[in-house]
Amino acid sequence: MPIDIWSFGCILAELLTGYPLLPGEDEGDQLALTMELFGTPPPLLTDNSKRTRTFFTSRGHPRYCSITQHPDGSVTYGSGRSRRGKIRGPPNSKDLVKAMGGCDDPVFIDFIRRCLAWDPNDRMTPPQALRHPWLRKRNNVKQIDGDLGGTKPLLTAKKGNFQGRKISEANASIVTNSSKTQMNSRPVLPKIVGR
Repeated sequence: MPIDIWSFGCILAELLTGYPLLPGEDEGDQLALTMELFGTPPPLLTDNSKRTRTFFTSRGHPRYCSITQHPDGSVTYGSGRSRRGKIRGPPNSKDLVKAMGGCDDPVFIDFIRRCLAWDPNDRMTPPQALRHPWLRKRNNVKQIDGDLGGTKPLLTAKKGNFQGRKISEANASIVTNSSKTQMNSRPVLPKIVGR
């Protein structure tokens, strides 16, 4: 699901830095932190949301921000504060690279940015994620036949027999549980963090 891809992006960022990417105190603060990094959500999302007025004014301004109206009619957003007094910058005021500890891998930053697209329809899907250059460069994914939308799982088992059972490359991996080796029908996930 698209929300799982969002969560996956947040988890990867946390694995890199050791800290949550969006450590909100509550749902309003979570939204403020997200807007700080990625700007305001597209009108299509806010127009179709049931609770838009909880987080945005009737004119579409984020409630967490201070708002300055200029004589020419333009509006400038200023920082706001969370309930615990932490400063939250205006939309698009925080750089993703800095938020991720100065990560210097532009391909990884692109992967995270695609995982965290506001619109679920624009967000990367799992098959697209498996084809993304960041995962491709980190793994030697074995090309086998499968029905995963053009992507192929990484497997640890070879064709043959295992404890009297036939193992096909398309659906088996070997795991060790205590001293007993068992067959697991789930593919092994690609290694996502380098050493």
